[in-house]
Amino acid sequence: MAFDREELLRKLTLALALNPGMTMTELAVKTGISKASLHRIYATKENLQNVIVERLKKIPVELGLIIDGAHENYLGDLRDLISVLYKNRAYILFMFRDKIDDAEWKRCEEKLTDFFREGQRQGILSSDFTVEMMVYIFSGMSTWMMGLQAERDDLSEREVEEIIFKALLNGIKK
Repeated sequence: MAFDREELLRKLTLALALNPGMTMTELAVKTGISKASLHRIYATKENLQNVIVERLKKIPVELGLIIDGAHENYLGDLRDLISVLYKNRAYILFMFRDKIDDAEWKRCEEKLTDFFREGQRQGILSSDFTVEMMVYIFSGMSTWMMGLQAERDDLSEREVEEIIFKALLNGIKK
């Protein structure tokens, strides 16, 4: 049976994010792959988790491409930011669940602070919140919605992205 390894990794990551105590056997059942194939690809759960952490390190780079831009279309950039986060939701949930601490993510958070500061400077975002608080609101809301969607089948990816965008702007847009 052929399968997409990136999709398999995403499914395994989401399963571990929602239930970190899963065994390799349970992960195989949950993702629809044989236990033998899972062991052939990742060998151990620890190795799988190391692969996930390495994949996580790519996300700040993707986010940086948006955050470091000129922001001529700030709301479009905000939508793109939400889209990148949501596309990587399994990894984001894993990171928050396992409290991964990484210097690149810290730099990304600092850049996100600058991004929200730019939104305030452009008069798009409210100054009622500090930019640091906006980062917490954005991160918390995004993570909560990702977790909710992971547990429900009635919300599409696009709907969740739109909910995050609208809820965020209704709370912090000028």
